[in-house]
Amino acid sequence: MNFVVVGIILVAILSYRYQALTKSGAYAAVCVAFLIYFGLSLAGLLLLAAFFLSSTLIGRWTKGHSEENEMVEKGDKRDFSQVVANGGWPAIAALLYGITGNDFFYLAFIASLGAATSDTWASEIGRMSRGKPIHVLTGRKLLHGQSGGITFIGTVGALGGSAFISALGWLLYNLEILAPISHYPFLLILLAAFLGQWADSFAGAVMQGSFKCSICQGATEKRIHCGEKTILIKGMKTINNDVVNHICTLSAVGFIWVFQYFF
Repeated sequence: MNFVVVGIILVAILSYRYQALTKSGAYAAVCVAFLIYFGLSLAGLLLLAAFFLSSTLIGRWTKGHSEENEMVEKGDKRDFSQVVANGGWPAIAALLYGITGNDFFYLAFIASLGAATSDTWASEIGRMSRGKPIHVLTGRKLLHGQSGGITFIGTVGALGGSAFISALGWLLYNLEILAPISHYPFLLILLAAFLGQWADSFAGAVMQGSFKCSICQGATEKRIHCGEKTILIKGMKTINNDVVNHICTLSAVGFIWVFQYFF
């Protein structure tokens, strides 16, 4: 068996063993990794590993710095839907690159993975903020982890995540050969990834369901709280954080498509 295949499966098992992934998340991660390896070989896997390891390490470092665990629907272990929401569109872009050889799909791969990294870093680093997040549209103060909230250090983290993946993409693949698509490929990817994170924030503020506990009256994104069903107070019941993450990564692809005509 190819050593890369063995490595992918081993990393998934270890991620499950050390509670970075649920069992379903580990299966999804293997599928995403195989698609990326098919399309972009080791370079693609290294970028995927950079996203996953950096996000996991930052999450472990910032864990416990806020009341966010009472707010968010899911815990720190990524399940099937979370893995697909963050890695599904990058995997599709990688697959299309492998099939067509069209360099646009390589740019789309880096940008969508950069958007996932940007969003994750923003959320995790934003936990460290001493002040409350503010609503991206109204400016009112929110709880940590509440959809549509932004912080200054979280925004810095988002820019750092975008730059991190964009720079690695630059190092692993000679982006200068993409001049027929863009004269400034690094800037193109960085902007698309960073704006994908902002699309996530706006979608979270406008569309994502927010609930109130009927027992403790606390705000939450959980469907069950204090053992009872929660009450929808904002957004759409069917739109959760996984859907918003799909918007984040897919919108980065859209930004790449638009920006290539300007950069």
